[in-house]
Amino acid sequence: REANIEVALPIQSGRQHLRQEQQNSGAFRYAITTGREARWVAKNLSGKHRITYSFFAQTEAKDYAVPQGTILPVTYPARFRDHLQSSERIQSEDAEILAKARELMPDGTDLAQALKNTYDFVYKGITYEKVRGPTDALSALRLGEASCNGKNRLMVALLRARGIPARMAKGLILQNTNKRTTHAWTEVLVGTEWVPFCPTSGYYARIPEHYLELAKGDRPAFSHNKHIKFDWKWVIQPQVNHTE
Repeated sequence: REANIEVALPIQSGRQHLRQEQQNSGAFRYAITTGREARWVAKNLSGKHRITYSFFAQTEAKDYAVPQGTILPVTYPARFRDHLQSSERIQSEDAEILAKARELMPDGTDLAQALKNTYDFVYKGITYEKVRGPTDALSALRLGEASCNGKNRLMVALLRARGIPARMAKGLILQNTNKRTTHAWTEVLVGTEWVPFCPTSGYYARIPEHYLELAKGDRPAFSHNKHIKFDWKWVIQPQVNHTE
């Protein structure tokens, strides 16, 4: 039967450099979209098949400045409208989300202080719990606990509720191990720059060296058509960077 598999690939950026990307997929046709999504497609497939994709990544830590002096509410260009929208799992227009957002970020608050208030609430006030299945923003607020996805959906929802463009980012925590989990954090538009915040691990306006960026937005790292059985893992191995 036909098999379609889509995977979010690592992003090339100023702090994240990729090389030696290779893939081996046998009967599958392979392509990469402009959005760095790999697609493997095969027709009339049966039995067991294996796809491998490998690369070297050199990553760096990066700190960001959050300048003071911008007072809420703030207006943003129309091109950022998508990052203000409510969604099924990021319910920024829900009454409870709106009320909490206004409590944390009342009119007249400096944007830098608004970000700190929201980050502190999600980081310290929402307990991290490994949860099976997706956790939406409203559930995280009501339960007071969530996975990394739920914590960041809540942070994004609170910021969007106050008209601040925000989005989720997905990636890997680089460790010398095999893993079947990805990690999520939040990116907020500050001026003209997307600034990262991780209210799970405690990184404020900073992305650490061991975070590998895979995708922007609230989408899964892997997707496939439902009638196939599919399993996956990341194999992460540190390499010595030989420089002269």
